[in-house]
Amino acid sequence: MEHKRIEADLVTYKALICCMCRRGKIREAESLMEEMLKSGTRPDAQICRALMQCYCKQLDVDKAESLLKFFAQEFQIFDTESYNFLVGTLTEDGDFTRKNPKRDMGF
Repeated sequence: MEHKRIEADLVTYKALICCMCRRGKIREAESLMEEMLKSGTRPDAQICRALMQCYCKQLDVDKAESLLKFFAQEFQIFDTESYNFLVGTLTEDGDFTRKNPKRDMGF
């Protein structure tokens, strides 16, 4: 019996990445994102949003900010909801000394 490998598409990656993020498994989500990019599949705003929320919930705002910049620069994804989640996390944390991430991204 011959086994064929099924290639994942954007819908499959999105479902898996969003599920991993909801469960707080950011390393697995990152790994899927890397696999997706290597396969030539471009992410969308929903994937950006899921990763951003996961990083922010884990209070890893540096990684969240870096990811937001990456999505904007590499894929021209400017997701207001993701940006607002980051700003909300920063203000809840009380860290008002950080540079404006929106300005740093050229908005």
